[in-house]
Amino acid sequence: MGAFTARPKARWAASPRKSRGNGGSAIKKDIRQALILEIIEGEDVETQDDLAGRLRGMGHVITQATISRDIKELGLVKAMYGEGRYRYARLAAEKERAANGRVLNVFAEAFVSQRYAGNMVVVRTLPGMAQGAASAVDALGEGGVLGSIAGDDTVFVICEDAGVASAISGKLEGMARKGRMA
Repeated sequence: MGAFTARPKARWAASPRKSRGNGGSAIKKDIRQALILEIIEGEDVETQDDLAGRLRGMGHVITQATISRDIKELGLVKAMYGEGRYRYARLAAEKERAANGRVLNVFAEAFVSQRYAGNMVVVRTLPGMAQGAASAVDALGEGGVLGSIAGDDTVFVICEDAGVASAISGKLEGMARKGRMA
């Protein structure tokens, strides 16, 4: 019989994953992606390298390719902020921000005046614009607002009490001014 010769190990099994010399540890995908969302929601992250650096700073091993895959899977996009600078943001958050901006513009364009009495706020709008203004009021999602009813040029906002009505009245006035300044 011939002599026994050991086969060489398969290339993929040759060595366990290494920490690339930075003392960090590999991180599970779901945890890594949750951290990425937390980072981009709390900071302005402009590049994949910035994001990888923040994760490395937390002690995690990460590659650019992994960051790239995570960005795609999480549906992150580059959104403008400041003076022509871009940062990563969630697509859903950007769509919501854009929609809220449009709703604010509609409200500001429709707004004529408002007053409150007791637990009710009465908003006067341009003719035919009350439905859009009421939609903006509803989109605020303010606690204490029981509902709104819109006619052609008037919106009634019913609140839990006079304190909420006063606060909503001030907020609506601010929305109208802010929208007109934008």
